[in-house]
This record gives sequence, C-alpha cells and structure tokens, in this order.
Amino acid sequence: MPAIAVAASTPAFAASQLPPVHLDGWMEATRDNVWGSSLFRYRCRHQANACGTGSGVRYGMYITQADGHTIEQAQITWHFAEPMTVKKLSPRGCNTDGWSTPTATTPPQDEQGYYTYTSTYTGGYTQCPSPYGDELCLVGRPAFEFRTVREDWDGCRTGSYYDYSSITRSVMVDGEWVSFIRTLNHATGRTFIGRPPIGPDGAGRSARVQSNPGLKELNLAEGEKGPEVVPAEGERAY
Repeated sequence: MPAIAVAASTPAFAASQLPPVHLDGWMEATRDNVWGSSLFRYRCRHQANACGTGSGVRYGMYITQADGHTIEQAQITWHFAEPMTVKKLSPRGCNTDGWSTPTATTPPQDEQGYYTYTSTYTGGYTQCPSPYGDELCLVGRPAFEFRTVREDWDGCRTGSYYDYSSITRSVMVDGEWVSFIRTLNHATGRTFIGRPPIGPDGAGRSARVQSNPGLKELNLAEGEKGPEVVPAEGERAY
C-alpha cells in the first residue's frame, strides 16, 4: 500500500530525533477439537481474532508515537507447533478488510522450529484516542482460523511445545521493520513476552528439556505501558 506519512506536530524533526514507535494491541485466542474427514478422528482448531472488547485489553493493532514517521506496511505472523490449513473469518460487526489470508512463510519454520504463517495488511489507518498521545489504529481487524493437517483420536495435543502458539506483530517504519512477539500457553491461559520454548527442529531439541530464557510472563515491570495490556482472569489473549 502507499506509504502513510504522519505529520509531525513539531516541524523540522529528523527521523532520528523522533521518539521510537511502539506497537500494541491484542487478539483473543481459542483452541478446541473439530471432526476430521475420518470417523472418530479430530483436527485441532485454533481461532484468533481482534474483534473483541474484552476487559483488560485493547483488541486490534495500534502504532503509538507514529507522529512524524512514515508507516509503510504491517504484518502479523502466527507460530504453531504443527502445519496448518488457514481460512479467513468474518465475525459479525467486525471489519476485517485489508488483512490477507495467512500463507506459509519461506522457510516454513522459524528459529524455534514452529511453523509460521503471515498475513499482510493493506488497509487503512486512522488516528485514535490513546492515553499515550498520538496513536494510529489499523482500521481492519484480523480474524482467522487454523486447523492442523494431522487427524487422529487425540485432537489437540498437550504438553511440551504443543501447548504454545505465538504472534509476531510487525510494522515498517521509516523503511525499517519494528516487531514484537507474544506467546500464549493454551493449557494454562498465561501470556508471555517473547518466543515460545524450543520445538522440534531436527537437532533433537525439545521443549521438554529446553526453554527459551527470553520468555517472560507479562507484567507491568517488564516494560508494558499500562493496565489495559494485562489480560483479564481466564481471558486467553496474545
């Protein structure tokens, strides 16, 4: 999409003198079993959408301190322990325009061994109210469903790296990508900052014996900006 030049409130600032942008926003996540094509076999279904208005978090995607910067493109990448099929959802009352259906990246696995699927945003932006000053909201809100290619009697596998999925949010600012990643443990509902534990990668490593030291449980002391970023009790979000 064409670059969006956001006018600076104070003129004559070079980009290097402007404060860095900050990405925020949340997606609600669910995981359950659905029937496969074979009798008594299941597929594991993950759904993620930014259409909610749940307590404790702000759904959608926000670019804070965008004033004076050029915003060119936004993306979201999902990280799963298994290969998935994907389809776009259109929840009632939710504008999902501008988000492409996620496609497998190349290579298909990230550094932790998780399969990755990226959606690119080509929709509009709008100024939105924020307690942190100037902020751009992406008008379109992503909503997608992922189902495992695998079918078996167990459906969603639990334990080790199967309990985790992650989202990397990225936006190109002044020609450079700015990104952050959150991880959800579906078994416990806990949300973390950083990549998930190490998954299978052909080198014999496993989340059963190794974890990512950069994975930190969400709390305000870790640099999060306000109380709205902490999911409510029992609310699975990342």
